[in-house]
Amino acid sequence: MIAGVRAENDKLEHQSTESAKTIYDAAGGEAMWEGIVQWIGSGASGLSKEGGEAYNTMLAAGGVQAELAARELSSMYKQSPGFTQDASLQKADQSAQPTGIQPISRMDYVEQLDAIVRKSGEHSPEAKALHERRVFSMQNGV
Repeated sequence: MIAGVRAENDKLEHQSTESAKTIYDAAGGEAMWEGIVQWIGSGASGLSKEGGEAYNTMLAAGGVQAELAARELSSMYKQSPGFTQDASLQKADQSAQPTGIQPISRMDYVEQLDAIVRKSGEHSPEAKALHERRVFSMQNGV
């Protein structure tokens, strides 16, 4: 009986480690995730109680849902006032976005990204293009 309990404990510990890795990778690393957690905890994120609960539910679900939630929270955090990027996180000037990019809402982004990830994978050109479209939308207040 003890061996069964230990095996179950090891299984849960492995799942927890994998889930944390998924979240850290999607958010941009453990340090970035810690910054996101502090930002949300401080109230500066502006997330409603319901919004926070929805993200917590997605994160707790693990897998693709946790990844999508972590990516979205990371994007929101990076666009927040006062966010300073580490030199290793800096990207090219994003003001030079091509015109003709159609804004996409958070909900549409999550739904479309889920479908793309299931069909083509999270690192597919389609997923990357959709992610860039969401970043563009957030920069423009959508």
